Amino acid sequence: MFPPIVALATIILDYHKNSMKTNFFYVAVCNLFYYNVDIVYIIIWGKHMSKEDSVFKHLPTDLVVQTIMDNSVDTIYFKDRESRFLLNSKAHAQQLNEECPECMIGKSDFDYFPSEFALKAYEDEQKIIESGIPILDNLEVWEENGQPMRWFVSYKYPLYDHDNNIIGTWGISREVTKLKQVEEQLKNTIAELAIVNKKLKRLSTKDQLSELYNRHHFNDIIKIQHENSIRHNLHFSLLIIDINDFKEINDSFGHIIGDDVITLFAQRLRSVVRVSDYLFRIGGDEFAVILSNSSIDVGHVVAKKIQDDFLTHPLQVESKTFFVSVSIGVANSAETNTTKQLYKLADERMYTQKQFKDTQKK
Repeated sequence: MFPPIVALATIILDYHKNSMKTNFFYVAVCNLFYYNVDIVYIIIWGKHMSKEDSVFKHLPTDLVVQTIMDNSVDTIYFKDRESRFLLNSKAHAQQLNEECPECMIGKSDFDYFPSEFALKAYEDEQKIIESGIPILDNLEVWEENGQPMRWFVSYKYPLYDHDNNIIGTWGISREVTKLKQVEEQLKNTIAELAIVNKKLKRLSTKDQLSELYNRHHFNDIIKIQHENSIRHNLHFSLLIIDINDFKEINDSFGHIIGDDVITLFAQRLRSVVRVSDYLFRIGGDEFAVILSNSSIDVGHVVAKKIQDDFLTHPLQVESKTFFVSVSIGVANSAETNTTKQLYKLADERMYTQKQFKDTQKK
């Protein structure tokens, strides 16, 4: 989650017996910006040279250490085996509202942090002392007296003496609350975008007036059904439905009443067919139903069920009653080779039925 913070480098002088040669390890301090967070990196590299050529003639060890402890923006601390502070950077003292780093000597996290937070830090440090294994990239959070949560990332290491005995721990930490807040804001934004995308997807597939699927989604679904019918030999039926004389409703009562009729018609249609069937509004007063895994006989049964329901149950809009009749064309994927042919066949059968009813009225 966060970039590594390189540990404070101690300067090691490895004197060889009977030799004037020394392995010197140089320390360079540089800054790297990451998401507006200024991270101090301490880079170490080594070179075998004579003491006479050593850069430490001009850069004493204590000066290097003091410079880091006084100027690092990260908090640096050394603790004994009981997790009491031995040495602290100025940044650490300032973070904990101490006048000077020396004021912290002998104290522990329990003097500055909530007990739960301090106990977790103590337990981690005892594990390091027992195992000699550092704890890296540790994300810590604490909250006190109703104040906003504060987040820290820490790197903790065992502290060795000259005989390679572990005498405590040392570490670096940085408050990353602002970065964490940005991360949380980003998560919230992503969640909000997911909701918006879900709504947009719904709008892209739904007809707003009828709340049925729209013509665009009809094209997608019929293609999928056609592919399944070829691959798995599972045929499906297509019903094309047209409301008879709908134009007369609009002309006589206005488009607002006409819209209400469309809405109620869609609700009634949904109550008649199976939940597994697909319903679409593909035009002004034209609808479609896809019956998955069905024969043309099943299609005819469903078509008759729809027609009978509308004949016996009129639509009630405000104080007006509308006896709506429908013309339905039925076709099955077993009759055609393409979705275009299937739609054309069902559409032609619907218009044939519609013309027959118009002739009967005359």
